[in-house]
Formats: sequence, structure tokens, C-alpha cells
Amino acid sequence: MALIAGTLAACGGDDASGSVDTEGTGTTEAATTGDTVDPDDTGDSGPTGDSSSTGDSGMPVEVTLDGSIQKGPLVIGSTLEVALLDAAGNPTGLVFPTVTTSDLGEFEVSFTHEGPVGLVGEGFYYNELSGAVSTAPISLRAVHTIEIAGTQSAFVNLVTHLAERRAIALLASTDPATAIAQAEQELVAALDIGPAGLDPGGAGIDMSLLGGDSLPNAYLFATSAIMIQAAALEAGPGGGVDGSLQAFINAIADDLADDGMLDPARVQQLDDAEQALVSDRAHDLLAARLAELGIMQAPPNLELVVDTDLDDVANAMDTCAWVGNPDQLPVLDDVCHARAALVPDAAGTTVSDVALAHLDGDGNLDAVTRSDTQWSFYAGDGTGGFTLAHQQNVTTAPPHVVDMDDDGIADIVVDAGDGVTAVYLRRAGFDPLPVPITSASAYVGSLATIHGDMNGDAYPELARMGTMGASGSADVDMPIVLLVNDGAGGFTDGTAVATVPMGTSFSGPQASALVDVTDDDDGDFVAVGTSLGMFPAEDLVVLTFPGEGNGDLGAAIVSSAPQPGGFDPMSGAFAIADVTGDSIVDVVLAARGPNIMCMPGNGDGTFGPAVTTDVGVSLDYSMLLTPGDFTGDGIADLLVRQGSGPLEDLQVYVVPSLGTGAFGPLVSRVSGLLGPTNDGISWAASADLDGNGADDLLLSTGTLATMMFTP
Repeated sequence: MALIAGTLAACGGDDASGSVDTEGTGTTEAATTGDTVDPDDTGDSGPTGDSSSTGDSGMPVEVTLDGSIQKGPLVIGSTLEVALLDAAGNPTGLVFPTVTTSDLGEFEVSFTHEGPVGLVGEGFYYNELSGAVSTAPISLRAVHTIEIAGTQSAFVNLVTHLAERRAIALLASTDPATAIAQAEQELVAALDIGPAGLDPGGAGIDMSLLGGDSLPNAYLFATSAIMIQAAALEAGPGGGVDGSLQAFINAIADDLADDGMLDPARVQQLDDAEQALVSDRAHDLLAARLAELGIMQAPPNLELVVDTDLDDVANAMDTCAWVGNPDQLPVLDDVCHARAALVPDAAGTTVSDVALAHLDGDGNLDAVTRSDTQWSFYAGDGTGGFTLAHQQNVTTAPPHVVDMDDDGIADIVVDAGDGVTAVYLRRAGFDPLPVPITSASAYVGSLATIHGDMNGDAYPELARMGTMGASGSADVDMPIVLLVNDGAGGFTDGTAVATVPMGTSFSGPQASALVDVTDDDDGDFVAVGTSLGMFPAEDLVVLTFPGEGNGDLGAAIVSSAPQPGGFDPMSGAFAIADVTGDSIVDVVLAARGPNIMCMPGNGDGTFGPAVTTDVGVSLDYSMLLTPGDFTGDGIADLLVRQGSGPLEDLQVYVVPSLGTGAFGPLVSRVSGLLGPTNDGISWAASADLDGNGADDLLLSTGTLATMMFTP
């Protein structure tokens, strides 16, 4: 039986030719076959030919379909054709064309009929995952039954499209209303979107992205977003998802047509897409599009349907939306508010150093990474997504990203060796790096990653330093030179001297910072290390050298605290960050065993007394300790990676701060969120990438990945 083929021939089909008006004029030339009724300026149409044709289904009625075509909404000037069908789904030869009258995909078309009709809409659509109008058109179909006269709504969308071929096939054995209902029930079961057994509770022709926050509308939105996510995954990095979406959804419709079931491989594709979908981003982008078009109504809540962790509980009701817990009991070894994804544009790249900064002046954080001598620059989109903007072979030296000239755009500093500092003064955008400005220091120690304004001119100073050991038997000058910034990319050696006083045993520094810890608005130099024996063995020692506001340093303020038994501080990682929420930095050590030690800053240059927490998991030889407010409570937490064993086997944990110097009690293993894509997390940078109040992570995992947190 030539059912769907005949319908598509009458309506123009998926490959229908004809021009689509993308300029907003509302004019179009639609290619059709059979007898055609041309629309007037309002989109209404009157009958020509045998206008009373109803097939064998009964008496005709006058009807107006008032609705829209939605993938995201199709743009103004998109075409819609209504083909009158007989009871068996065969085209009668009458086709009623019209065009959409707004960028919401709205249309209106009138005709006389009773029984089934086929609808085909074609045009460019809003892509809720990219946040832009598609670069290729899409054709969406629906089969609908006309039973009563008057104006009625009709929405041509992905649910109607995916069920249409199956509904046409079922017309051979049942009436149109039953065929459509059965096809859509089979569709919901086959797609397996959302929790098992989900019943959206509405007909596809009534589902609308503009219809309010109901379960049927949320199901349509979820189906729409997951389909385009699945097409994107199938296309791969750099693939043209807009062009491949049509083939993808048609393949699913064809698979469903015979028996209402999907090949298991297709179901797995959709499961993968449901897990990969960033539902809040899709929601926000569609909301922004609607607001741009003057529609203040929010899109349906995707979380009513989407089940990211595939535990058969929709995100909106799930106590742990991103980690499977079908029993809804607390998850003790994974975070429920974090998810990870690879950066597609970094595929195939081995990433070493990572940094986050404002590079192009659009207010979104961007990224710089290094792979051997190649530096890659990624434009951030403000939602956690990154697009490769520029690559350049520079040097194997790690790039330090700092705004050296106070223009709001990050510059890049590298250690060029032999005491030479090179500064690439950038301007907004991703143009090739300029020729660097170089400055030579009399001290050839390594360029430290620390920076801070030490003389009140708003330009950050840098430092070159080496490690040292002082037994306490005499005063010892630390091997450090402050590099005074001239604001134009150049540096001169400062005169500051940092002296470890007699009686102080110190080995280090293992961590350092140029930051105000004396609450006088002048930058201070803080160095963290361990004792050599004058204090009780293996003390944690913090030296504060108060800045005098002119680039010089005052006498050392010494703080120390004994390590609890079993600590091996030489194998642990240090951090200097505010983990108590008082705007004063603290000193943190994650060492061998399950212990984290904190010496809170007191605001006068001293630190302590120490607070030690057994966090319940081994942090053996931790080599990565990145602070960030991952819980969104305004207090820095810790990302800690184990350091003993093959990199790909090392677990990474988020350790939440309690604001007192203590941590826990829930320690969250986040390395598992990367699944088989994790080759080991070796570098990390933290910042709030999507503006939701919680810091996120950019990670080197063999390639590049993000880990997004929700407060």
C-alpha cells in the first residue's frame, strides 16, 4: 500500500524543494503536487478542486488548524502543507499550503474535510543546544484526524514526526484516532526517554514548547533536545549536526514503522544522549530565544522527564540526579551535584597545563592549555562549553595567565629560562600572540606561579625563587626575588629580602602566595614548608613576610603546628586558600593517609591553631590540591587527587569545607564521573563557568574535560 510515500509525494516530503523565506517577509514558493489551494496573506486558504473530498470516512466539516511547527520553533516563512487523506491514509490529491507567520513557527490554515490529514512543515529551526538558528532546514510531519468543525490547535513536532509513519501503517487495520494513539504509545515505550513506564499523558499534536510547564510539553522538549544531542554524538566533533538531524530522526521513524520497536543500538544511542544532555543549558537557551521574541513564558521543565543517571527517577524528583540511586537512598561515595563532559574541540589532543581567564572581553571565562609546544585557546560560552578559537606553537614552558597591565584582558607570562621572563601582552580576542616583552633578572631561580600587587600600583608583581633548608642555627635569606611590574610588560628586580630568622627550622617552600594576610591592604609574602628538627619532628611551618606597601618585606612572622602521627608532609599537597569563609587565606595540607590539616589565618600574619580532619579516604601521596567553592556556600572546598599508582587508577575527591578548618563529612569521588574517558586527572583549574554560584573545573584528563557543579 503506497501510504506514506504517497503522502510525502503530495506534501513535498523530507526532500521537498521550494524556497523558504528566512528574511522574515512571509513570502515563499512552495513546490506541491496534486490540486493545491494557495494561501492568502493571513495564511487562511479556501477549497479548490473537489473540496468535499473525504475519502470514505464521512461528512466533511469546515476546520481551521491554528498552531505551530516546532523542533525548536521554525522561523518565519517556513512552509506547511496539509494533505487530505482517505481513511486508509492515501492522499486524495488536495493539498493546502501555508507559511509560518512568526519566528515561533506559528501558522493558520483552513479547509473542509473529515478524517485523517497529513501535515508536513519545513524550514530552519532554533537549535536549543547551540543557541542559534540551524544552518540546514528540517522537515517535520504529523498525521492528524479531523472529526469536529471549527478552530483547533495542531502542533507539528518531533513526537508527531517520529510516530507518523507507524500511524500510517496502522491505518490498514484500525481507525485514524486509534492508529495515532497506538503509534504514540509505542513511540514513548520504544524511545525509553525518562523513567521506565513514563506516560506523558497527552497526544503529540497537542504538545507544545510554548504550551506551559506540563508533563506532555516537558516530554516533547526532552525528546527534542535528546534527539539533537544524539545526532550530535553520532556526528562527532566538528560534525554538522543541523544537517544530520533529519537523517537521524527519519531513521528512527523508519525503524518504528513496521512494529513500533527500536533496534537496541538506537536505544543505547538515546540513553547516551540523555546522559550527555545538559538540560538546564537547553532550557536556558530556549528561554533566552523566547524572551528575544517577546515571549515571557518559560519553556517546560525538562527535569520532569530527563533521567540523567538512568535510574528510572526523573531529575526533578531524584535525590541524586546525576548518580544512579534507584532506591533514593543517600549516595555516600559520589557527588549528586556534579557532572563531567569532554570538550569536543580538544579531541585527540594531549593536554598538559590548563588555565582559566578572561581572554576575549565578552565576560565569559575562556581557557588556555598546553600540549608540548602547542598552546590552544578556547572561547568559553558562559555555560561550561568551550570552542577552539586559536592554536599556536610557542614553547614547552607552562603559560601563566595574569592580567599584567590592568586592562581586564588576561596576558600570558612564561619562564624563558636563565632568569628571563617573557610577557605576551594580549588584547581582547584570539589573534596570534604578539612578540613577547622580555626582562632579565639577576636571579635565575624558577619563575613562581604566584602573583600579587606588592606596591599599590594595581599591577601584579611576580617572583623567582628556589627551595632551601634552614636549620635554625642562623638567619638565612630565602632564595627569592620579587619582580616589580612596570605595567607595560617589563620587570625589574625588587630589593625585598625574606629572611628566615635564627631559631626557625624550615624546608621549602612547598607552597607560597603574594596576598594580604595582615589586613592592611598591602600584599604580603607567605611561604609554607616543614621543619627540619628544631621544632617537633615534621612540623608544618608557615612564614609570613609582611609587605610594607613599597615592594619591601618586613621581618618574618613564624607559625607552626605539629603533625599528627602518621603524617608524611613531604608526600602531600599544599594549598593557600580561604577555606573558613572569613576572607583571610588559610594553609591546607592533604597528606599521606586520610588526614587533611588546616592552619586558619588569623588576619595578623599568624596561622593556627591547626585543625585536623580524618576524611575517611586515603589521600596517599596527593599531588593535586585545587581549591574551589564546589558546593556554592561561599567557602572554598578542595579537589584532591591521590598520588600513588598509575595515573588512570588514581581517585579524585571533592572534600567540602565546613567553614571551621574542618572538612567533610561527605567526601565525594568525582573521578568516576568521567567514566572510560578518564586517563587520569593531572591538572585542574577552578572557577564558576556557568554563573550558577558554584565553582566548576577544567581538567586535563589525557585530553580536556569539564566538571560542572550545581549548588
